[in-house]
Amino acid sequence: EDDFDYVASKNLKKIQFPNTPLSSTKLGDAQAVGQITLDDVANRLKQILSVNNLIIVVGGDIQYKEFKKSFIPILTL
Repeated sequence: EDDFDYVASKNLKKIQFPNTPLSSTKLGDAQAVGQITLDDVANRLKQILSVNNLIIVVGGDIQYKEFKKSFIPILTL
């Protein structure tokens, strides 16, 4: 918060967009970030790093059944 441009921009957004998500930074302020615990990070990673969110792109000379047979066991680890 030693950067005058950053402070000015942050306060301008508070004035321009009061009571909206645009009034605060996407990354949060120092106080909010300081309140994040290791458990918060671990829980968030469990939410976003799940098989349900997985996108796999396979290229080459391989059939779907062959890929599924070799790759599905890896996903259950």
